[in-house]
Amino acid sequence: AEAISWGQKCLAYPDTNFPRAVAAKAIRAMALHMGARNPEARSELRQATSLLDERFREGVDRGNPVQGFWFDWAFSQILLEEARRLIAPESLGMNL
Repeated sequence: AEAISWGQKCLAYPDTNFPRAVAAKAIRAMALHMGARNPEARSELRQATSLLDERFREGVDRGNPVQGFWFDWAFSQILLEEARRLIAPESLGMNL
């Protein structure tokens, strides 16, 4: 429950930081799944996947302190992959 709450607090920050949003949604997805809230978990997972896919369509550069550096995106991608393995292992390698 605390992971869900902290993830929501993270998403409520007024500045938009997409790698932070992907990481928060991936963590929320895993916590929701562990709490047997699977439809919500899959929704968070889809949203995180969409944000990450959008970013990589635009290409990856070094980044900046506001929108995140390349390693922030890498960390977000690792968390998202962990969420996929937990929640939707059948979707690995595919869009949700």
